[in-house]
Amino acid sequence: MVKLKSDLMSDNYSSIWIEVGLPRQRTLIVGQTYREWKLLDKADGSSSSIPEQLNRWCLFLSQWEKALDSWLEVHLLGDLNINHCNWCDADLPSNNQTAKLKPLIT
Repeated sequence: MVKLKSDLMSDNYSSIWIEVGLPRQRTLIVGQTYREWKLLDKADGSSSSIPEQLNRWCLFLSQWEKALDSWLEVHLLGDLNINHCNWCDADLPSNNQTAKLKPLIT
């Protein structure tokens, strides 16, 4: 059984959610996500701003929380495009991409 979970998806964020299972066995939710730096349909470049990236990230987190609220087992796969190698560095220059994404990371 495979059921598309359109209630967990949005036109504003790249994610796909499905419910999968075998007959007479437990079902689970599988999510696949891709965190885009910017949206291709926004020619003015405004979607690449940190506030816009944070808005999309919060939308994804709400999708994930909603999936978890189902009380089904949830598996998430994806490309989050966040440089985790220096998350904890306190002295990053302000023009560093990780420094710019601190609100998103926290």
